[in-house]
Amino acid sequence: MKNICLTLLILTLFFGCSFTKPSHEGISRHVIYPGCEAKHDKKTCFMRKIHTHMKRNLDKDVFSNKGFSGKVKMYVNFMVDKQGITKVLDIKAPHEEFKKELNRVFKSVPKMKPQLQKGEAVDTSFTLPVSFVCR
Repeated sequence: MKNICLTLLILTLFFGCSFTKPSHEGISRHVIYPGCEAKHDKKTCFMRKIHTHMKRNLDKDVFSNKGFSGKVKMYVNFMVDKQGITKVLDIKAPHEEFKKELNRVFKSVPKMKPQLQKGEAVDTSFTLPVSFVCR
């Protein structure tokens, strides 16, 4: 029987994504995902938007067609650069096809407003755990 990926979870909307660079000292504005400009908590909105983007755009057939069953854990290290462009830095996944699919989805993330530190745009890195169950 063909495996079906049942649940896609981006672990913990806010705490699942760690802000790794630069230091938080002097941050005057965090990265702003389109649609979060008017939101009070832009960091939480950013994570919700990333979660929604992943959930809507990941092709779950890539995972089920691999014959994989059980829990799949992957990690995406990505950056929002000074121009607001998302770039994948590293992906840890059990299969090359999974890495390709995560990379494809991240290439379609819309341009954002970059983080400002002391009034200047800076590159900002994130680590996002991605976990789901295939049955």
